Amino acid sequence: MVRKKTKSRRSTNSPRKSGRHSNASNKESYDPKVYEVQITTLKKKTKEYQYVIDSLKDLNSQLSLQFEKDGLEGEGLIGYIQNCIQHKDQDISELKENLSALCSRMNEKQLEHNNIVAKLRFEIEAVEEKLNSEKAVLRLTGERINSNHSSNSLNIPHTTNHI
Repeated sequence: MVRKKTKSRRSTNSPRKSGRHSNASNKESYDPKVYEVQITTLKKKTKEYQYVIDSLKDLNSQLSLQFEKDGLEGEGLIGYIQNCIQHKDQDISELKENLSALCSRMNEKQLEHNNIVAKLRFEIEAVEEKLNSEKAVLRLTGERINSNHSSNSLNIPHTTNHI
């Protein structure tokens, strides 16, 4: 009889499975600092791209003035620069969309976190109330037992057998 070779069943994280696991862990370990770092990075990239766009626009206007002054045709270079500006504008738009989505996710996670904390606080208060109630019942029961014990000890005559 020939045995089939079986693949080892190592726990590799396929994209399908890892998404579920990472979402579960993300809910448990919400860290706003992670989002803040990502937001800061996106804002920094946006500023860098905006600086490039502004520089290209400035260069474009300088070249246009120079070409007009010299009477030269610089349409190819100017077109290239304008194309670069459009691409960087698109990059900035994408970064802003990513930033907006990231802020939304951060707000959702913060709201989830706040809801979990509120629920836990409510549960803690309920447990405290229950424990206080049980404590009061035990105290009353203890007092009754003590009062019954002390009243019984008064009513029981002590008899001693003398031999």
